[in-house]
This record gives sequence, C-alpha cells and structure tokens, in this order.
Amino acid sequence: MYKLLKSIIHKISFYPYYLIEQKSREFIVSSVNSACSGKNKGIALDIGSGDRVNQQYIPSCWQYVALDYPSDPSERCKQTKSPDIWGDGCQLPIKSNKISLVISTCVIEHVREPMQFFSEVHRVLVTSGVFIFSTNQTFRTHEAPFDYWRFTCYGLRELLTKSGFEIIKIEPSNISSFLTGWLVVLDDIFKIGSKGSLPLALLLSIPFWILYPLFNKIKEKQDMANPIIWLVYAKKE
Repeated sequence: MYKLLKSIIHKISFYPYYLIEQKSREFIVSSVNSACSGKNKGIALDIGSGDRVNQQYIPSCWQYVALDYPSDPSERCKQTKSPDIWGDGCQLPIKSNKISLVISTCVIEHVREPMQFFSEVHRVLVTSGVFIFSTNQTFRTHEAPFDYWRFTCYGLRELLTKSGFEIIKIEPSNISSFLTGWLVVLDDIFKIGSKGSLPLALLLSIPFWILYPLFNKIKEKQDMANPIIWLVYAKKE
C-alpha cells in the first residue's frame, strides 16, 4: 500500500517536482511545435528516449527515432518500450545532415564528454536543424554512478557556441531561489523511501504550496542563478 501511495503522489501536483516536470513539458511542446511548424515531414531523434515519452509531442507526419544507451545491458529488458536504436550519444550511429530535430531531456548530465555529445548532435542535424534539450543545475545525485555534471547557463552557452549552435532561447525552471531550495529538500524527503518520511514530506509540502504563488510572482535576479533545470532551444548554424 505504501509503495502504491508513493507512486501515485509522484504523479500528481502535490508532489513538488511536478512543477518542474510541468514546466519542462510545456517548454518541449511549444518548442517542438515551433520547430515543426510548416514542415510536412522530417526526422526527430530522441536521445536518451527511455520509455519514448517525447514521441507524443512529434507530429504524426514526421518520423520519430528513439535512441538510448543503458549503462547496464540488463536494463534493455526493463524498459517498457525499447528504442529504435541502441547507441552512444557521443558516437551517434547516424549519417551526417540527416536529422531535422533532436530532443534530449535530462540526459547531458549523464554524458561523460558533453562537448563531444554537442558536436555529434550538430553533425547529424541538417542546416537550421533544431536541438531541444533540458539538463540540471540544482538537483540531487541520481542514477549513480553515472551522474557526472551540473550546468550553469553560461557553461551551456559556451558548449553550444563552440559546437556551432545558435541559441534561440534558454530558460530556467521558473521557480525563485528560495523555493528551489525548499523543493530540493522536499524532493529528497520524498525519495528517502521509509514509511515515516512520506507523512513528513506531505506536511512540509503545505507551506511550500502556500508560498509558491506569492514567490512565483516575484521576478528575482536569482531566478537565473539557481534553477533546478535549464530548458534550451538551439539551431544548427
């Protein structure tokens, strides 16, 4: 019963990380719509596709290609939806100038060589092809020991520029610094896993949700300093 309740909470708005997931979905949907607008066909490559969640955002007239690279070969049988291609994002098994759109959500922090990853994405994209991705700046260690990096917007700009991308927009996860810290604490409590931690997390969530509407209206400079996730839309020059 405890595991069932916990799994349900993680999927509803009372779970604090829901705010970040909602913001990410909205960004990806609007960015994909912009990238695909006016184009009757194209190839969308989803790097780190997992259970192919991003497929639902791709127009039906486009070809969706899922690529993943599990750290443990045994994970291949655990995914409910297998990728179309098993491959390494730093050595993409795809010809150059073939892909119209690349999506990669919260993957880059798990890549050993981020610069090589960006260069490979640039290589496979057609001219003016679009790269939409998200990555963490302020978040707990996860999927250890394959969690290597945290990025500021300045680091992302440097990597993208050196790889030949034009940055169209880069946005934070849109929560004030104060609430970001609170969110991290709550998320850690939710992840502890003991039966006693769940009521504590739920109790501490109440003041978070009371203060969220107020602080979310305050445009602080620190909003750009301590986001949990960066959301990026870039084009191949």
